[in-house]
Formats: sequence, structure tokens, C-alpha cells
Amino acid sequence: MPRMTQKPTQQLVMSALLAFPGINLAGETVPIDYLGANQLVLEIRYCECEAIKPDGDSSDLLPGFLKESKALKVAVSAGEHGFVASDEVSIGYKFDLVTGSSEEFEFSYAGTYATGSGSSSGQGRFVLEKGQWANIFGLRHRTETELLHTNVAVRLVELGGS
Repeated sequence: MPRMTQKPTQQLVMSALLAFPGINLAGETVPIDYLGANQLVLEIRYCECEAIKPDGDSSDLLPGFLKESKALKVAVSAGEHGFVASDEVSIGYKFDLVTGSSEEFEFSYAGTYATGSGSSSGQGRFVLEKGQWANIFGLRHRTETELLHTNVAVRLVELGGS
């Protein structure tokens, strides 16, 4: 009986694996597998809608804003800086853990939000508590027929945080 050499054996095993897709999927990774152990998720929400009441606090976002807004999410680590962008929003950022705290971060940013009706931009530096929303910039503009809004808000969450 002839002996199988290594090459035909490898080809046979690969053919069998390809014939049974369930076997291929067993070791498949998902996007969150790439999130590092000490990383948080920066969630950026933006919308051509009102984010806070005119006399409201920047962390009291309106439910309509959270429902209507688009979201960008990016993994971040304390002490590092980065940049994230979509067709409409671009933000450069840096986070530093506040000394003596595991829940507060000094957040520095510069960003723009461009829409068909105009654009807004902002830059700043403040303390951001993990899980807390902050409306970081926006524009309120009255035309002859309507009041237009553009708003951008951010928060830091742990993986699976809400």
C-alpha cells in the first residue's frame, strides 16, 4: 500500500476543513477581541438635533439626542492621544487619569462637525468622569424658517458599559 506524503495529507486536511464551514468558525475572532485589558471605549455621538436644554447642564443629554444621534466608538488608553473621524465628524483627543482617581480623566480635544447646513467646532480640556456624558461642542442657528442645531457629545465607558 503506498504511503501518503506530508503534502497530500495537508491538502486533504485543508479540503476537509473547507468542506465543513462550522469547523472554520470555531476559532473566529470578533472586534472586541482586540480591545486591550486596560482600554476604555470613547463613545462619540453627533446629531443635527438639540442635545441639551438651553439652560441645561452639558452632561444632561436629551433622550431625543441619544435616540437620533450617530455613534463612533474607539478604544482609548489613559496617557495616549488619538484621532477618530467619519464623513461628518473628526476629533483629536488625549486622556490622562486624574491623580488618585480611577474614574476621572482629564480630557483634551479639538474637533469639527460638518453638515449640509453648516459646521461647528470646538476645543477644550476638562475632567470627564467615566460613564458620564459631556456635550463638547455644537451650534444653534436660527434661519428665517427654523432653529437648527448641531451637537457632539462624548463619554468614556468600559467594554459593555451603558
